[in-house]
Amino acid sequence: MLHQQQRECYKALHLKASKSKGKTTKRQVKIMKSLIHAADPSLAIKELFDDKGIEQAIAGTKTQARHLIDTNHRVVSGLDHPYLRVGSRLGLSATTAIEVAAIRYQRVNNISESDAIAEGVESVGLEPLLGAGNSDAIIYKDYLKGNHGCWSAYDSFATRWQAKHGKSSWSAAVAGKWVWVIEFKAVAK
Repeated sequence: MLHQQQRECYKALHLKASKSKGKTTKRQVKIMKSLIHAADPSLAIKELFDDKGIEQAIAGTKTQARHLIDTNHRVVSGLDHPYLRVGSRLGLSATTAIEVAAIRYQRVNNISESDAIAEGVESVGLEPLLGAGNSDAIIYKDYLKGNHGCWSAYDSFATRWQAKHGKSSWSAAVAGKWVWVIEFKAVAK
């Protein structure tokens, strides 16, 4: 059924494209993606997670995902995600799905320490704090350098974002881009 819906989307877009001198516009592609995701929301999984992210979501160590807001998509009167809604269920495995609990948007660099942890940044160990008695600090993974540590989950998330989107993606000029924040919980299918 999905393939039939995809073919219908392509036909509709190519018909419009033929009327507009053969060019498929970004808006037409966006409409097609929205229709395909609406027909099978599990395709959104590929946009939200890599393989490690799916494992973390199933284990419950990742409860948020961020992705850039398409500059052609206008946010109208609050939260208007193009294909996800609160309560949407997306299959992760044969036995587990995620249920969307909340959708919001924010600037990518406005992520909080607790949100970075909810994003699934990995801790790589503990480091004793000098002069703090028996206290230890959690060291988080630096995704650009491997397992060398970051002192905060925020910094770790910044390195993961740069590893995925390029080193310049966290610069002051670019890091202010808007992202969708999808909050979810793992549920049994």
